[in-house]
Amino acid sequence: MGQDRSNKRADYTGLLILVLSMPIYLIALCFVTSEIAKYIWICGGVHIFVVKINWNLRRHLWFWGAIVILFGIHIPIIMRIPWPTHWVPAYSLIPIALADFGIVQGIIVLLEKLMKKMALD
Repeated sequence: MGQDRSNKRADYTGLLILVLSMPIYLIALCFVTSEIAKYIWICGGVHIFVVKINWNLRRHLWFWGAIVILFGIHIPIIMRIPWPTHWVPAYSLIPIALADFGIVQGIIVLLEKLMKKMALD
């Protein structure tokens, strides 16, 4: 009747992503407004989450190059979008973050397939 509790450690992925992405926010804050820095921070968190999901690719140089290039492309795009100047609730940014995640994860999956195919040829 009791639950079987294993000795599994808790998963602190969310907290880790928050802590690892905080320097992105602080650096962005030096160059842009706090609202735009918040959007860059969310984008950085999405990229760190993509790295976490694809951690098995960490030994491939193309993976890290793709992550850096994609993040580098995101920053000018974020700065060109006419974001609202008033307060925006965080939950309204979830669809944007999910779309960003889908795009970045899709590119990484596509690159992984391409690199595997090139390795077989």
